[in-house]
Amino acid sequence: MKFGKTFESHLTPEWREQYIHYAELKAMIYEALENAPRQKTLALEYYQKFSLEFFAVLKEELRRVNDFFEHKLAEARRKHATFKVKLMYLVRESGGMVSDIPTLPPLEDQPKTARHLERAYSEFYFSLVLLNNYQHLNVNGFHKICKKYDKYIHSTSGRLWLTTYVEPATISRERAIHTMLSEVENLFTHFVTNGNRTKAMAKLRVPPLGQPTSPIHIFSTGVVLGLLIVSLFICIVSYLFMLDRPEFLLSFKQMFRCSFLLMFYWFSVVINVYVWQSFICLYLYHVHDNLFASQ
Repeated sequence: MKFGKTFESHLTPEWREQYIHYAELKAMIYEALENAPRQKTLALEYYQKFSLEFFAVLKEELRRVNDFFEHKLAEARRKHATFKVKLMYLVRESGGMVSDIPTLPPLEDQPKTARHLERAYSEFYFSLVLLNNYQHLNVNGFHKICKKYDKYIHSTSGRLWLTTYVEPATISRERAIHTMLSEVENLFTHFVTNGNRTKAMAKLRVPPLGQPTSPIHIFSTGVVLGLLIVSLFICIVSYLFMLDRPEFLLSFKQMFRCSFLLMFYWFSVVINVYVWQSFICLYLYHVHDNLFASQ
């Protein structure tokens, strides 16, 4: 699968405007190629001007993406520290030993229930996965667009720009997300599931991001949709032919209502599954924010 399609299928919908505008940058390169003059002298001057314009836009993209990542990373660190303290308080109140943190800082907002905190921790873990995905997608996006620039413009400026600007940026060198993911898994395993890592990972499970739809599901949807359309067509045509014979209308309704309702039911199930698959990430992310706010 091409990176452009992978990028679109894996991005977090509510952060769409915060990602690198990969499609627009790619369009800039293609447009520059189409409008380039054929004469070598003019072409050289044209590409020099385009290079300045392109990398100015790319630098602004990096600044915007990096600022958003730093903001979300600071937010994640704050939430991680808060959740850790709340978890320790909960363990201490339940009579457990807290050897990891000898002295707990004062906390006005005490955790409500273990179940509530577990759910919030699980959703926080999911938000870390989303942020980790955001980091990798954008870094790959900058690498891909610079590689594409070098390929089509016949230059090495893209590679040099990556080394100068992208690699030193926070979004490229920061590994705190992996550390926090590991800490959340370990804390959840140790304090919530009493050392049962399999159970902990089952509770922290994350729906797959960008997973392609199964061919069986596509085929089933097509069959059900086809049967529904055929049933509708038969019902409508039969009803029109029986308008002048009202004595058969009752028999007509009794004959077709079962098959029609069955097809309509399965089609509704398919639509319901599709909607939930499409919006589950957005739903879980908002649940996470609400749970954290209520803690």
